[in-house]
Amino acid sequence: MRQAIINQDIPLAIDKRLIKKLWKVEKSEQFPDGLEFAYQYLYFKGDGWVQVARIDNQLHEGRPGTQSTS
Repeated sequence: MRQAIINQDIPLAIDKRLIKKLWKVEKSEQFPDGLEFAYQYLYFKGDGWVQVARIDNQLHEGRPGTQSTS
């Protein structure tokens, strides 16, 4: 079960945007509150959107914490 609660794509400027997502999920060790979230800050460069920052409570490479995108 994964039900979207919030799914917003918010334009901040012509070349910047914030994406907010919140899902209701089954309670588990990974999601003890039954909520999964992600925030992304992106900017437009050249011919596509580039992710500058992401904050979430998802596993990265099988464990909590940060993930390098470089």
